[in-house]
Amino acid sequence: MPLAIALVLAAAAADLAIASRDARVAGARASFLPAYAIAAAMLAALLPLGVMLAEPSLSHVAPVPSWDLLRPCLAPPHPATRAHAWAPFALVRVLLPAAIALGLRARTLPRARFLLGASAAVALTVLSLGVHRLAKGGADPAEVRTCGALTPEEGADGRAVRALLDRVNVGARQELIRFRELPRLRPPPWMRAEIAVTIGGEPYSLRPRGPRVVAEPDDARRAERPLPALHFASIPAIEHGTTPDGRPATVLLDRRSNGRWFAIRVGQPARFSEVAPLLRAPWWPVALLGACVIAVASALWATRARPRVASALGPYRAPPDEPRARPLAPAIHAVCAFVLVEASFTALRALAPYL
Repeated sequence: MPLAIALVLAAAAADLAIASRDARVAGARASFLPAYAIAAAMLAALLPLGVMLAEPSLSHVAPVPSWDLLRPCLAPPHPATRAHAWAPFALVRVLLPAAIALGLRARTLPRARFLLGASAAVALTVLSLGVHRLAKGGADPAEVRTCGALTPEEGADGRAVRALLDRVNVGARQELIRFRELPRLRPPPWMRAEIAVTIGGEPYSLRPRGPRVVAEPDDARRAERPLPALHFASIPAIEHGTTPDGRPATVLLDRRSNGRWFAIRVGQPARFSEVAPLLRAPWWPVALLGACVIAVASALWATRARPRVASALGPYRAPPDEPRARPLAPAIHAVCAFVLVEASFTALRALAPYL
């Protein structure tokens, strides 16, 4: 998104510079209001409507215990809309139409050609990325049921899981969980550094033993614990690493019966942006952007310059081959660029976690 914003701003600045130069060469009076209309469209690149979208989260998932009692794995909070962004957006949406309407009374209007071209390039790029992402598909967000799960409950493709782990678990080293046969006794009340799991339907407890983790058989009284157990189909592997921000991370990997891989990070909740590459992307941003592209193309086609039709009064008028320019064309170009910038960045923000 920063590159797209820079492209739109550079195109708008170049367009304003060329328009002001042409106005000076022609000796025309420079108009501030039409230039401000283009500046408002530039501001739209910095304030896309998408920043008011609620951040998606995995608020429906269930918590699991953690070895670190100071950092329990709790479900992420419900998303909240960014109410503070309404004021600047309302301001831009009031000033932009007013500036264009008042600017129509001036002699010169900014051309908005570069701005329109850059906006169209951004829109087509985001549209192609969105269509490609929709074609890839993915799991429903409701299939991620456990806090810390980096994959849906049924698992995901091994290559996709590996690519995901390379992003969220840096410098990881993997080992099999070591088993230790102990008497199946209930642990003392102060012993809570464990995670209740089932392996092949049998109850076990995962407990740290120095630098390693052991899976110890458990008794039926594990059901008295309030937190749900993790269910593995086979002996899981454990992967020690760090998150991109430098915190230690432990990921359990299990091969499901359907051949897919299940991955869960112990002790830390999974952010939506980490799980989103394996989920199904929403279709509405692509539909919104596609509709805007069609509407803008129709508007530009309707306002294109057309040659005058020859008539009996032709010699007394402009030459027949002179284009009949639409007086509102520059303003319409600016509005079309504004619409493309707005729809593109809104769609890009909504689709960014899935790309």
